[in-house]
Amino acid sequence: MALYEEDMFDDLAYDEAEGAADAFGDEFDEYEDFDQYDEMDAYDEFDEYDELEAMGDFGDAADAYDEFDEYDEFDEGGGYEEDMFDSALAYALAAEDEDEFFGKLFKAIKAGVKKVAPVIGKVARVAGPILSKIPHPYAQMGAKAAQLLGKLRMEGASEEEALEAFAELAARDPRALPIVATIGARTMLKGRAKTMSPVARKKAVRDVKAAAKTLVRAQGPKAVRALPKIVRSSKKIAARKGTPAPLRTKVVKAAAGKVARSPAMTAKLARPSRRAVVAVRKAGVARPGMTGSRSFTIAGPARITISAA
Repeated sequence: MALYEEDMFDDLAYDEAEGAADAFGDEFDEYEDFDQYDEMDAYDEFDEYDELEAMGDFGDAADAYDEFDEYDEFDEGGGYEEDMFDSALAYALAAEDEDEFFGKLFKAIKAGVKKVAPVIGKVARVAGPILSKIPHPYAQMGAKAAQLLGKLRMEGASEEEALEAFAELAARDPRALPIVATIGARTMLKGRAKTMSPVARKKAVRDVKAAAKTLVRAQGPKAVRALPKIVRSSKKIAARKGTPAPLRTKVVKAAAGKVARSPAMTAKLARPSRRAVVAVRKAGVARPGMTGSRSFTIAGPARITISAA
């Protein structure tokens, strides 16, 4: 792995120099407060993907995943909901081409949100009207992701362009990290993922998600913008070395760990991409996650205040 990391830094340095003209810095800070987005009502325009609901539980194959203990250090205890969502997203990696991948990804986002929502519904029935007043974060993120993905598909964006756009979205709303990871894994594996088992595909998503979380924990939410360049360089190295498909996402995870330990390199690689900023703005999903506090007045009389973590 040491040789991989040395090659990674060589490629990252080359990519940074090659892409300097396309990298943008503080002048894009003005985009931090775009207008609020309009959430898609029930994803009506994508009803053709409803057949995914007929599939069995995504989590059944995940029981064998416990052998991958190296992931534990990155897991912040997202728990059952996060596991279900990862399983749903990993389904999209089985696509043969880009168009099929985007279709499966949209289907997976929709199914993942629907599979997670009943968990919250059970809690809401116990807690009374309070939880029913609280918007579910996966539902909110799913609406944003669906809107951005729909816009990218309409414009014929590539998987690499989608990765940049979703990394930009995740820099503003970290709830999009699992989707960034899925697109990153797809970029690394392409059609090879179709021959992998569901457990291996889920592991690939988690490898890239671990890479993204490592960057964010070490250098802040905006560091996720570095992930597309790390993936691009990792892909070159994996191709050159002939790395087996199930191991390719490990290259991304190792490289992200190296980059995360260097604030200077992270800052260089995490400069906003003009193309990604414009894509997020045009899709109308640039509003960041909730900050500060939000209050709901409910019958009781009672009052509940929800503060961002």
